[in-house]
Amino acid sequence: MKKHLLMMLGVAMTIISCKKEMDKISSPDLDRYNRNLKRLTSVVGRMHNDGVTVALKVKGNSFRPNLQQSLFPTIPSNPTPTLSYYQSSDVKNLNNAIYDYVLAQPEFSGSGRGIITEVVPKVISIVYAQTSQQIDSKVDSTVLSLRQNNILSIREAGMIKEIQDIFMDGYSLNMNQSVAGPYFSNKLNQLKNKYINIIWDINEGEAFLGALEIAISSNQYWHSNTAQVLPIASKVAQHKLMSIDKTGNLLLPPFTPDDPETPIVQVDLVAYLLSWGWQVYNQYMAGTLDSSGQYDRISRGLQAAISASTLRLIKTSMAVLNDDMFNGVDGGTLPGGGVTPTYNFPSPLTTDFVYYTNQYTHIGSNYRPPFITTRIYAGNNFYYFDSSLTRKLPDGYYILQEDLSTNKYYQVSNGVVIAINTATNNPDAPLGPWDPYNPFEPTLVPAN
Repeated sequence: MKKHLLMMLGVAMTIISCKKEMDKISSPDLDRYNRNLKRLTSVVGRMHNDGVTVALKVKGNSFRPNLQQSLFPTIPSNPTPTLSYYQSSDVKNLNNAIYDYVLAQPEFSGSGRGIITEVVPKVISIVYAQTSQQIDSKVDSTVLSLRQNNILSIREAGMIKEIQDIFMDGYSLNMNQSVAGPYFSNKLNQLKNKYINIIWDINEGEAFLGALEIAISSNQYWHSNTAQVLPIASKVAQHKLMSIDKTGNLLLPPFTPDDPETPIVQVDLVAYLLSWGWQVYNQYMAGTLDSSGQYDRISRGLQAAISASTLRLIKTSMAVLNDDMFNGVDGGTLPGGGVTPTYNFPSPLTTDFVYYTNQYTHIGSNYRPPFITTRIYAGNNFYYFDSSLTRKLPDGYYILQEDLSTNKYYQVSNGVVIAINTATNNPDAPLGPWDPYNPFEPTLVPAN
């Protein structure tokens, strides 16, 4: 009898578990959150690498850092100012170029600008950190704070710890650069595949996925720049020269396979987690933490990661960092933390239906699927797609009938227009798999 009861209990628990999973899968809000999460975090790695190159082009085409002290954690904790290639104003310009670059990307247009004030001292500390343990400890304190306030799930905290362990375990092996690059690449991609099919809860996944994508791309970036012949007019040693070629690609000094591995990738992902975590905490304390702020939190993390990565590289060739060099943070905020919008759809609209897509690359593409269409209603300083003003417009891009030929779009986040711009996509560029999700169901107006 006891055996039968245990079997029945096991079956009941399985049914309950399956029902919970089905409820999670079938939730429209959860589906929308997961699709947006994957859309935003899938681009942060590429943007990180491109952003570093943008930042390094601010000062000029070349500079001469001491490689051993730039990439490796050997600088004193209280550095003494020396004659610097990067003066204070140069570093400030560099950071502002990073902020401008991120906010110019369609995915993060309208998000908060700059590194949050509370995060700046922490970014400075990891730029100058002497050991990988000092860098890693910043993550521990951030995760602990978020867990204590119950705004970071246990499972995501565990996943973040898996990323930390990859680097801490790897550094303990004292690998040279030729071994470390492939080692970290394999470990990080194995971790990505391990959780590739996970269904995230609302306000979950941003930390892990963002940090993981940045780590994968950053690792590739810093290990793929191998020996290249650079023209040198002076007698400056080739190993001390760094420049950017005509295509904008960063040229590191000649690759030396026997050089020990550096913690620069670890700096990138830790800076992302610090800035992301503080923005989550600030929104939580303000009572505004919800899924509408997703793009802003990820953007804040990305801006900090690019800045920390660049400054770690050039730190012995720049003036000693201070808070003023990171100024450039915006003023007014939305509940999601972004710049207060001043944009609107035309009133009245010249057509009953407006086209919609959540894929920026579809605007102007010759290969896109048919656009979804919807009606738009204004009220209470927001835009809705139902006349009762209860369902805000989903995040994405909206195109008026008369703008289809010009690729002009209105970008919406949390029911407000945060940008009006013209897409510059190549109309013949091939598209990857598109998202078939329909956020307007069941009130959808069928697309033509």
